[in-house]
Amino acid sequence: MPPRPPAGVAARMRVVAVPDADLDLDPPHHEAWRAALDRLRGIAAHVVPVDVGPFLEAGRLLYEGPWLAARYAAVGHYLEPDGPHLDPTVRRIVLRGRDIPGPDVFAGFERLAALRRQTEAVWADVDALLLPTTPGHPRLAEVAADPVGVNARVGTFTTFANLLDLCAVAVPAGQRADGLPFGVQFVAPAFADAPLLDLAAAWCGEPAAAPPAQPGTALLAVAGAHLSGLPLNHELVSAGARLAFRARTAPGYRLYRLSGPGVPRPGLVRTGDGPADGIAVEVWQVPHQAVGALLDTVPAPLGLGRVALDDGTSVAGFITAEHGVRDATDVTAAGGWRAALAAGGPPSRPAGS
Repeated sequence: MPPRPPAGVAARMRVVAVPDADLDLDPPHHEAWRAALDRLRGIAAHVVPVDVGPFLEAGRLLYEGPWLAARYAAVGHYLEPDGPHLDPTVRRIVLRGRDIPGPDVFAGFERLAALRRQTEAVWADVDALLLPTTPGHPRLAEVAADPVGVNARVGTFTTFANLLDLCAVAVPAGQRADGLPFGVQFVAPAFADAPLLDLAAAWCGEPAAAPPAQPGTALLAVAGAHLSGLPLNHELVSAGARLAFRARTAPGYRLYRLSGPGVPRPGLVRTGDGPADGIAVEVWQVPHQAVGALLDTVPAPLGLGRVALDDGTSVAGFITAEHGVRDATDVTAAGGWRAALAAGGPPSRPAGS
């Protein structure tokens, strides 16, 4: 583990992603999954639907792609000659790796890299992903009839984690209607283990430990170019700041694309008529001496003020006065600056229109 987690990993996880479409689950599992989703809404501050297709496709590469060649390279010499000491199913699977050609290996690497890029976009706005641990409970007869197919299906929601360099923790989620157990897992980027375990503990009803006090620091809400992964985030990271948590503003804020040269920036304005679900922000724990230095780099009409958050608290943050957005473009409908940038195209509407 590194001495501190990567910049985009929040110390406190509040935003959890879930699949945006139905999953291939056995009927009893499906009902238990719906109950787990309902339970999640009482634990996470925000639940965000996302496309999990790229995650699942990456997982299928473990058995359908060239990674069997790595297994054969590691243990293939133990599989010849055949004998009663070898599991026939394992032997049959691993021996397939002997015949995988080199071009297929590189094609698999390229496909995994493309899928990794797609999945990385998910972590820009969420802390963790909730999935079932398995699609169902296969019977022994089903495994005996099709050991490879059944085991591949059982690993549908888990095999991608190692290939995509993610961390995960499985937790119980009650029972199915037939009395058999059901479980879910929280998945997060590499080295997010500590806050992910805290999230799992909250799911299990364990008391959450209060984040340790950080003397000499202040909480600072950012809504634009200082968001993790965006062009000015390095200013926070190099100053020793750490992402404390993801949040949304309280109702009544609007977001504007400011005009001017340089890095594109938004203006966050409390107009009183903004959306009820607020605007996406990140709250960073910033050393006191860095706050003033950051303020010196912020051009007008941006300034420092108080930002009301969705949990009823308020923190310092970069805001803009209403008169500073007269020539700006309202992008509030995007829900946040990252989404506004991704949408591209013509902005929503001029301010005041």
